[in-house]
Amino acid sequence: MIPISERYGLATMLSGKKGFTLIELVIVIIVLGILAAVAVPKFVDISTKSKESATKAGLASLRSAVTMFYTSTAVTGTARFPTSLSELAGALNGPVPVNRVNGLKNISMVTGPIYKLPDDYYYNKHGWLYSWIRTDPNHGKVWAGNNLRW
Repeated sequence: MIPISERYGLATMLSGKKGFTLIELVIVIIVLGILAAVAVPKFVDISTKSKESATKAGLASLRSAVTMFYTSTAVTGTARFPTSLSELAGALNGPVPVNRVNGLKNISMVTGPIYKLPDDYYYNKHGWLYSWIRTDPNHGKVWAGNNLRW
């Protein structure tokens, strides 16, 4: 019987038996595939949720700016919502936030009832939608310009 020190020693390693067997390589590939199948969907889900959260934060900032504009004009006795993009942008205390879901930061004035807009109007064309038409029940509100309808 060959002693263990000779079976796994330096002499055995140098004798020409180098590398891994095919079965060892297949097992490693299978294990890596299983790990990737579990990890990738979790990463995609976390990435999507973070974009949605950042977009909701930007939306809250814009809605707060509209509210602040309304209250500042109410103090002077003429309460109204912003009627132009420059008034809305002036109410923000900084740049217009980026809609992280679609990557846009432009604000589009909606000239009709928001609930009558076609579905494709929302997605990837506008960073933010702002309704200022007095006949619209959603007068003075801001939406994210994506198909999630917040």
